[in-house]
Amino acid sequence: MEHSLLLRLVIRLGLVLALVCAGLVWLFNNTLDEVGDRAQDEMLRRQAAELLSYLQIDRDREASFTVPRDVARVYRDRDSGYVFVLHDGQGNIVARSHPLAVAMLRPGLVAVPQSTYLDTRDTDGKAAGIYMLVRPVPTPRGMRYLTVGQARTIDDVLMEAAGRDATRHLLMWLVPAFGLVLVTVGMSVSESLRPLRRLSAEVKAVGPHNPERQLTAAQVPSEVQPLVEAVNGLLAQLSQALAAQQQLSADTAHQLKTPLAIMQARLESLKSFNGRDDLLADVRRMNRLVTQMLQYAQLMQTDIDLEPVNLTELAREVMARMIPLGHGRKVKLAFEAPELPVMVKAAPLLAAEAIQNLIDNAIQHSPAGKAVEVAIGLDGTVEIADKGPGVPATERDRIFSRFWQGEGRNEKYGSGSGLGLAIVAEIMRQHGGKVKVAERKGGGSVFTLSFCLNGR
Repeated sequence: MEHSLLLRLVIRLGLVLALVCAGLVWLFNNTLDEVGDRAQDEMLRRQAAELLSYLQIDRDREASFTVPRDVARVYRDRDSGYVFVLHDGQGNIVARSHPLAVAMLRPGLVAVPQSTYLDTRDTDGKAAGIYMLVRPVPTPRGMRYLTVGQARTIDDVLMEAAGRDATRHLLMWLVPAFGLVLVTVGMSVSESLRPLRRLSAEVKAVGPHNPERQLTAAQVPSEVQPLVEAVNGLLAQLSQALAAQQQLSADTAHQLKTPLAIMQARLESLKSFNGRDDLLADVRRMNRLVTQMLQYAQLMQTDIDLEPVNLTELAREVMARMIPLGHGRKVKLAFEAPELPVMVKAAPLLAAEAIQNLIDNAIQHSPAGKAVEVAIGLDGTVEIADKGPGVPATERDRIFSRFWQGEGRNEKYGSGSGLGLAIVAEIMRQHGGKVKVAERKGGGSVFTLSFCLNGR
């Protein structure tokens, strides 16, 4: 899964969505703070404007406030959070809302050329901090400065609580929405990758038996089209190369067959001499190898036609031809078949060749005095059991490969070409069946050919 394109896309998209969600929460909280700050700015501005409307100049040309009682009561009440100080910018207080106003608004007792907002909540904390406005006020005796402020009140507490609730509700919507979007996008990406999975299945289906097969470009994303065209070009070259190789193998085997047959005939006609039998055995083995190479090349180049065949009769005919070989090696042949005919879809000559190769192989590897048993099953199977050395479990996956012979087998039971079982596997592939090998109880091997029953 660590190399899954779908997983990587979903993870990256999840990270992007997580950043977007975090950004939305931050933007929401920041917007709430800005709205709160603007509201406080407006409130302080209105307070300053209201207080300035009560500003009067006395006989000494000094500014003073004549504030209505209800307004003055609000400023005198410390719990309201509203305070003000009128000063000259040099520490001299002209008017104040209550005695603690000077201490509360000390950072705002400065001379500034224009209206200025100050905030001590970042340094003093939200509970002790205060938000204030300093506004210059021209008077006959010079510039005076009105500082109005608002400390933390119940309204601020309620606003903060409302902001936290709004953030919590936003998260309650964002989290399931995040999961839903992630699942939806994951499904969409998976669906978008379906053409790639189809192409992968088509590539897996391409093999030495059908190298001419081409990948279908229908419904393939335009970004993948160049890859499909490149792979199809490669498959075309591979098909040509394999066809040339198969033709070369067939031509080579065909050209070698006649000289080897002549060499074998001449050796058989010669009088006995030292090493003649060994030389003749080598030539026969070469002749057998060339014959099987030609047969294998022809199998790879042609398609077969299947027809209904009575598997029991076919196997019985093959057994009859193999009896002399078994008799020569002192190996008995036993045949078992059901009374009813077993009809399968097969090419008679090739199916007979597969059965004969396995019986021949069983005879070659069975000790003298033992029996090779052939059994036909109603399910379209042919079992050939021998009492030979068997096939180790570690080698059963390779036994049907070309030129595989296994270690130590030929020294005891004679040399083979290594193509017989590969030919059997190819014949069964073309029949749509399969061949497998298992251990026989009591020692030996059991080879099973599985044909497709006729009508299925």
